[in-house]
Amino acid sequence: MANEFFTHKMHLYLKSGESERWLTVQLVDGHIPRIAGLSDDDTLAVSDNLEPAIWFRVMVLQSITIDCDKRVACWRNATIDKTTGEPLTHWLSGEDSFYDWDDDIDELFNLACTLVQENPLAEPNEESRREKIIVYEQNLFKMLHCYVLPRIQLYPADLESVNNALKAQNKAISQLEDVTLMHTRLAEHYMTQMRNIREVEVLPMLDELVNGGQVSEELFETLMYDIKKAEPALRNEINQAQLKVDNLKEAMSKGAVSRKITNDLAEARRTRDQVHQSLANLLMGKALAQTSLDIAQQVRDMKIELNESCSQYVRLYRRVKEEKMVSTQTLDKKLRALGVRECILSVIKDLEKDSPTYGEDPEIKETKPEWQTLNQRISSIVHNKEHPVGIKFKNFTQELQLNYQKIMRTTANIVYGSSRFMTSYNEFYVISEQDLGLNKVFLTDQCNVVLQHLYMVSELLSEHFSKRTQMFMRKVRLCYEKCFFNRIGRDLILVYRVVHGKVMQTIEARVNALRELSVCKLGLQMRDEWWLELFEPDHETNSFEYSEPEMSDASNTEGRSYEGEFGDDESTSDISDEDFCSDDESGASKMPMNPWRVPITDPGHKEITQNLLRSKNKVLSRSLQNLHDYGMNLIEASTKLLEDRFEKTAFKTSPELNVEVFGRYLADEIDETKEHNIRENIRRSQSVNTILHSESSHGSRRSSLRRTSIRHAEDTFEKHFGSAISQIRCIFTNSSPLKKMQCLTNALRTVSEKIVELRLRLYEEGTEVDRSKVAVSADDLLPLLVLLLLKMEPHDVAKLYTELIFISDLMADFLSSGVHSYALCEFHIAFRVLDQTCEELQL
Repeated sequence: MANEFFTHKMHLYLKSGESERWLTVQLVDGHIPRIAGLSDDDTLAVSDNLEPAIWFRVMVLQSITIDCDKRVACWRNATIDKTTGEPLTHWLSGEDSFYDWDDDIDELFNLACTLVQENPLAEPNEESRREKIIVYEQNLFKMLHCYVLPRIQLYPADLESVNNALKAQNKAISQLEDVTLMHTRLAEHYMTQMRNIREVEVLPMLDELVNGGQVSEELFETLMYDIKKAEPALRNEINQAQLKVDNLKEAMSKGAVSRKITNDLAEARRTRDQVHQSLANLLMGKALAQTSLDIAQQVRDMKIELNESCSQYVRLYRRVKEEKMVSTQTLDKKLRALGVRECILSVIKDLEKDSPTYGEDPEIKETKPEWQTLNQRISSIVHNKEHPVGIKFKNFTQELQLNYQKIMRTTANIVYGSSRFMTSYNEFYVISEQDLGLNKVFLTDQCNVVLQHLYMVSELLSEHFSKRTQMFMRKVRLCYEKCFFNRIGRDLILVYRVVHGKVMQTIEARVNALRELSVCKLGLQMRDEWWLELFEPDHETNSFEYSEPEMSDASNTEGRSYEGEFGDDESTSDISDEDFCSDDESGASKMPMNPWRVPITDPGHKEITQNLLRSKNKVLSRSLQNLHDYGMNLIEASTKLLEDRFEKTAFKTSPELNVEVFGRYLADEIDETKEHNIRENIRRSQSVNTILHSESSHGSRRSSLRRTSIRHAEDTFEKHFGSAISQIRCIFTNSSPLKKMQCLTNALRTVSEKIVELRLRLYEEGTEVDRSKVAVSADDLLPLLVLLLLKMEPHDVAKLYTELIFISDLMADFLSSGVHSYALCEFHIAFRVLDQTCEELQL
């Protein structure tokens, strides 16, 4: 069974300090993970309970690298990066800002360190070496199965590799089918030989053998097994033979008498009688074997010599059992391999829709998991109806769901005109939309109740695990929070939408109005780049002129680099010579007049233009940098303030004190500052804009032609930014605040990566790329995010607003710093910018 396509290899590189390990993980028969040079049939029992579908990634990946000191993990497959020509590297983890107090990450690196430090092959004693190999395999399979493979996401570019994995899996399944068929036929062949020996040699002389003491317990067991299989078959043969006799007799009674029918009837009767005699002999042998079995068991310890026929009969029985066992095992392998193929097909289906996917992991029913993560253990406790935590969880969530359902029913009556009264339900209120302020008071009270419950249950779970360190309690809080919001989050967000219903209507109307405007009329402070056309209401027409980046200006620009997920800040200091919305004086393309610009036609203005251009660059760069510095300093100062205030408790704060969550306060503070800076930038740039846009017709015509050559016919907003919209919309399907924040962060990261990819088109193939010129800075993100929101459905934008408030109210306060909090603040600010833009444009 060792065919070349039966085994697929993935390299695993582990590093801790000066120690390293190079391991090769194989997927045998399309579903069995093994460690090359270490695993064998005696040590591989640990993988029997592993879910096989998740291991299909071994067929797709080339390598996984884990560095325990740097706490980074990444993986590669056959997909090639077009810019470097090297295989694409995808990061599983590596940034402390994305740590999220995830116990899975800690366990990943703890197990990796253990695998690096231990070497079971160095054990001299064979028995101890085998035991250590089994433990080593357990640790490695647990690390991959629980903490690495489930996190690996596949992208549309990986479709070819996944299709190749499907072809290999189909071959493996076909081979398993052939092996199953071969062993099944061998078992049937041996059963036929057993039947002949039984009828001719064993049953006729069984009485003599018993009387002579030439029988054994194994012979009787073989005989009983054979009779049990043969009896139903013989009874069926008798029925068929008797039916044939009856049919011939009926034909003769109707006058169809001939020599042929007479001969056929005689032959049918003879066959029936033979089968009947065989059944009679079989039943007599069965009775004799049952009565003689006790005698054979009494002499089981005695060595009994069987004659040649009986010995052959017993040997054939052993072969039948072996072949059936192999056939059953192979069939089980085939079923597990089919589960892997189903997962591959599910991945292909998603990738063909240009949708990144983790793949489905169907569970084997009635199979106990080999291991459980912390999240799985807490989920088991929470859903255990007999555990104190499970009882508290069930009672509390049922009460909340009942209350929220009453709220929705009463609100529906109010909306459809029943009345406008205040209805009391025990400890909460349902208020009509005319009492909006009281509605918000009610919602604040509900948030406090939820936060108190989360705090209390997290304390109980920490006591259950007998571990009360701050780090562990935060992990427990997030694990329980996931279970809680999976149950109650959908109902609670509906209440939020009721309370903020009027604001949502306003947002939807304003977004509808802004969607009709071109990008240049929105007043966003950003460079004019060719890909901004994709954000236009009608992005099939060229609405912008392309301006070459001034590479020489980079050396004269001072800027602080933001070393985060989204790139460097240095690119923001290069402001294009051409305005964001300039006229093409050559008449190649007619664009709307900038309302803040007055054309200058004085031929002597060139020197003034250059001076003012440099002034504008410095003003805008300094203003945007100050805004970014202020926001980051505010995050750091506010985080330190929280830590100093609540450092005595494990969660930094108790829900009773945290009426207004820090996230909303932080967003409001940065919103006000950024709003002020935006107004100031617009004011300062108006005088500069009047001079910056007088360009020669030759330069404008050259830029227009250059822009046309950069953009491809297949470039659309959906192709480049559709995935970012999908990631933002994932916030509606996820329940917990942390998961929602991760959706926002993922969307910003996707936008950043896509902008870098589009900016790289400015460089000729083979030329050296200055990464600082193409990186997306923190200052680029806000206007890009605003444009992204305007490409969403207005109703989704309105719902997103309530999601942001939901997150700010209910997120764990130790999440108020880090990259997720930064993404949350950016989205809050984007809504403030949309609101300010509508006010300025009087929409």
